[in-house]
Amino acid sequence: MPASDGRYARMRVPAPSAGTGAGFWTQPLPITKASVPVASEEAKEATEYNEEVERHNLMDAENFAIMGMMAKVFVSQAVGFFLMAVAVFSLLAFLTTDDPNHKVSCALSVVINLVAAMHYYAIVQFRRLELDPFARWTSVAIEFAVDACRHSDWLVTLCFLVRKIYFLINHQPFGAGRDVLLSADAAVSIAALMILLGALSRLGTDEMWDWRNGSRQATACVLSGVLPYVGSLVCFVILMVDFVLAAEGMENAAVFRSFFFVWIGYPLVSLTSIVVRNYDARSVDTYPGSVSPILSMFKDLAYGLLDCWSKGAFGLYTAHAVFGLSFFGAPGAAPYGWASPSPPAP
Repeated sequence: MPASDGRYARMRVPAPSAGTGAGFWTQPLPITKASVPVASEEAKEATEYNEEVERHNLMDAENFAIMGMMAKVFVSQAVGFFLMAVAVFSLLAFLTTDDPNHKVSCALSVVINLVAAMHYYAIVQFRRLELDPFARWTSVAIEFAVDACRHSDWLVTLCFLVRKIYFLINHQPFGAGRDVLLSADAAVSIAALMILLGALSRLGTDEMWDWRNGSRQATACVLSGVLPYVGSLVCFVILMVDFVLAAEGMENAAVFRSFFFVWIGYPLVSLTSIVVRNYDARSVDTYPGSVSPILSMFKDLAYGLLDCWSKGAFGLYTAHAVFGLSFFGAPGAAPYGWASPSPPAP
């Protein structure tokens, strides 16, 4: 910044972030204000320059916030419309086929993807509140509301997903020496319990980030945060083991198995969020519990991709079979035809 002649009024402040190469991932650095000289004329010019710098920095910060909000809206909106499209496609497949097995799998797909799409619509509305001047919602409250929507979605859709998985495995009767659980109903109950325990940990303690604030707070985090979270992971492991054992021996089922193996990503994303927020709470003395824009975007993107495969792609897999189409080279989706009424015990 040239200052030899002291003519601050001649200086030009760069345009806001559109001209500085800033984007969602890189917040523009604020421009440094000029020091106000003692002389009255130069003081006036420096003051005018600093006011322009102040306006520029405010515009840059606002543009950066808008970019972040719109990036998250884009992700959630795209996922929501994809799931809605799958629900419509599955409904058309349901109306087209006369095969009762295809009708069951397509009906389950319609319910799963329609409920998920409705929750993503709600998530988009919460995301838009980030810059609503009339909605006085903090970033902590918005992130809390978004995760509440996610757990509501999972509580409903997971029950139908578990039912659909066991329907396609076609493993009846249970108890042939290969199952941890005794029935599909028991598996659905375990799935619901898993989500409820996870919701208690996430929503009851806000991911346990404030556990260091006194012994009573730490005890509350352990009792209502850590223990339910561990219990949720135990339920998850039981479900995954039962899926693997029930599907053992199914041939040409790699694509089908991927629809429940991808579930492993959900606890990994959740654990990442817990670790990052607890690290922030430990590193910053006045940490308010807020979720960083990058972590928020990571969660939206990761959960969105996981839902696209575990729900959307799973729905396409079963609907394609109705129209005689192949899905990633996998055979048509139908209850697996075992050589005997149930797979042989090991």
